[in-house]
Amino acid sequence: MGYYASSSGDIVFARALTEAEVNDVEEILKYWFEDIYWSSNDTGKRLVSVSCYDKYSEECLTDLMKIKAPIKEGDVYFTGEDSAVWKYVYSSENGWREISSRTIYEDEPFISKYDRAEFVGAIIDIFEDFLERKGIDIPNEDKDQSENPAIIYGMDYGQLQSAIESMMQHWGVLHPDK
Repeated sequence: MGYYASSSGDIVFARALTEAEVNDVEEILKYWFEDIYWSSNDTGKRLVSVSCYDKYSEECLTDLMKIKAPIKEGDVYFTGEDSAVWKYVYSSENGWREISSRTIYEDEPFISKYDRAEFVGAIIDIFEDFLERKGIDIPNEDKDQSENPAIIYGMDYGQLQSAIESMMQHWGVLHPDK
């Protein structure tokens, strides 16, 4: 017994496909998707829509990568039997890739309490890099005693950290410590 997932999505091709290309694409898709609908205009078939309410396996992505017809863009969304949600997205730079989703409940933090200091520190690092590129130094008595001080240091760092945490709590990215 396999993993069951419902899915739907579209693949847009860069040009009208030949009959042989349509057959190749259908050969790959028909194993994974129950419904395959082609849209066409005067120049031929350029869009395929798929959906399914049956089996799923990670080999689906491997098979999508086997499509040789020139894909312009595409995305296929999946919802698993355990309510997991993910999608495969096509871009000309990266080909097909999987993007996972995460359910966040109202009473759960987006950033865990264990990652909080690292997260806020990464934000401060962005501003510090910006200040460094601009050649800006912030005078601070605490850093005068250090051999290799950061631009944002000591009490300045603490004040900035508190302000960022407060703003993130207000917007629901971080939850107040309980």
